[in-house]
Amino acid sequence: MGSLMLKAEHLSVSIGRNPILREVALGIEAGESHGLIGESGSGKSMFARAVLGLLPDGAKVTGTLLFEGQSLVGLPDRVYRTLRGNRLAYVPQDPAAAFNPTLRIADQIVESVEFHRARSAEIRPPPPMEMLRSVGLTEPERAVRQYPHEMSGGMLQRALIAAAVSLAPGLLLADEPTTGLDVTTQAGIVDLIRDLQSRSGMALLLISHDLALVSTLCTRITVLYRGEVVEQGTTRQIVGSPAHAYTRALLAATPALERRDVA
Repeated sequence: MGSLMLKAEHLSVSIGRNPILREVALGIEAGESHGLIGESGSGKSMFARAVLGLLPDGAKVTGTLLFEGQSLVGLPDRVYRTLRGNRLAYVPQDPAAAFNPTLRIADQIVESVEFHRARSAEIRPPPPMEMLRSVGLTEPERAVRQYPHEMSGGMLQRALIAAAVSLAPGLLLADEPTTGLDVTTQAGIVDLIRDLQSRSGMALLLISHDLALVSTLCTRITVLYRGEVVEQGTTRQIVGSPAHAYTRALLAATPALERRDVA
């Protein structure tokens, strides 16, 4: 592999006596689209939280976890705050819960940009209205004045992505970004992420239980089962010739997969 933007080796996470992740190994190159799949409870979101330094109190992390060569294990929160929203961006499962309901969407985007003043001075992100236009909101001049409850789920997801990529992150972690959206809106979010990647060159870690979605966006896939990596390879390998019974079960539960283009 080339230069790895994110590298995990023997990464284990436990809470009390409960192991959540066991000896996870995963690497993402700059600009790569990598899918992390598994059913609910497999540890996918916990891996993202480990990368972002957002693990619950009492969580124990062992092993190696590097981002752009910097170790994230035991990193002080004051240092993590300089990375989150800057070089590391995150799109959580529920966009409604990610926004403050008492503030306009535009104010929250500005707040996230201003928190990283040095980066914003370097990147010079466009005004919120232009950010919202760039993610496909058809009436951005109206959207900047809206509160979260005034937007649909698809609009909120686009606004959340706009905020996440405003400072040109090196890596975007998208955790089930299309969950709860209708099929048409899901397709729009997929196209948006693909377009943003082609324009910015950022890497993507797409976390999902939907193998069809992951195969559409990602070139490599890691399959997680009960906190362990059971299979890893190119999308063509995983979809075309799965080696593990769990991966075959995921494929069997995805009847529309054969109708999608595989990276």
